[in-house]
Amino acid sequence: MAKLHIHGVHAPTFILFFVSIQYPLLLLTLSSAYTTQTSYFINCGSSNSQNYSNRVFVRDTGSDSISFTKQSTSAQSSSQFSSVLPIYNTARIFRNPSSQYALEGMDRGTHIVRLHFFPFASTSNLSEAVFDVSVDGLTLLSNFQVPSSNGSLVVEEFLLTINTTKFVLYFRPRGSSFAFINALEVFLVPDRFIPGSAPSVGTLAINSSNYSRISSQVLRTVYLINVGGDEVALGDDPLWRSWVPDSNYIHVPNAAQNSPSYGSVLNYQDDLDKYLASERVYRTAKVMNESAWGLYPNTTWNFKVSANASHLVRLISVTSLACLSTWCTSIFILMGISLSTSTHTV
Repeated sequence: MAKLHIHGVHAPTFILFFVSIQYPLLLLTLSSAYTTQTSYFINCGSSNSQNYSNRVFVRDTGSDSISFTKQSTSAQSSSQFSSVLPIYNTARIFRNPSSQYALEGMDRGTHIVRLHFFPFASTSNLSEAVFDVSVDGLTLLSNFQVPSSNGSLVVEEFLLTINTTKFVLYFRPRGSSFAFINALEVFLVPDRFIPGSAPSVGTLAINSSNYSRISSQVLRTVYLINVGGDEVALGDDPLWRSWVPDSNYIHVPNAAQNSPSYGSVLNYQDDLDKYLASERVYRTAKVMNESAWGLYPNTTWNFKVSANASHLVRLISVTSLACLSTWCTSIFILMGISLSTSTHTV
């Protein structure tokens, strides 16, 4: 595990670059315009649909557009936790080495794919499952296992390009083990959500090259940081994402201070900006601490990252015309997964 250091607060309105830890990063292709699209929110292994955060997670049976390996089985929690959402009380279990979920009628473009895992108590000990998850020959999760401790809810999020009307997600149990999934989300994101190119920044912060136009790639969300603010729940984000405060990642807390929450109307330069982050994220920020400027001329955030992958880092900032200053409001880090690193262990 390596450490990624991000320095500074003052920045242009939008900064996007790649931090190269060891291997070059591959990019997603751009999607088409963001219009009404087919979205899948699936309550896996259940015969009932469930409402969750202004969405309906539909049952995975009895649909012409949702199919899965016939040899699969469903599991029901034997001790339902009152604090656990209903979508985590059932699961689809796969034991066949070529198991799959297939979704029909997909829109072409860049999608968010979220995989939900919760090893509830059942006749099948879900915490013992060890498996791989892949799509189109590209491994998303390798040798994956959910911790057995109570409340071990894991959500893995990926951004990938779908260029056909059928999307297939493959599950491959390791050895004599099995695979499972509680819920699945697949939906289109706005055009330009992932850029066509960005400068590469090496370990010495040297801009060495520019990455662009490589379509055979997936990005995995690693960190969503709300700079200067509190935790943002997925219900407050237009794409149902959770943002965590930066307090656990800032290297020297005294180097910067939280700015008062911005209370005026937000003026977006582009409709895309509405989807890059929650409105609550845009309203909070950190600014340099002028009283500590001599001791701490910059601000640093530290993140643990994989040493064998490159990372896309997006800094989102808001400019206040009232004080002519620029605030850093969020840090968005994604890890690149390429065909050449398809055996990467997450």
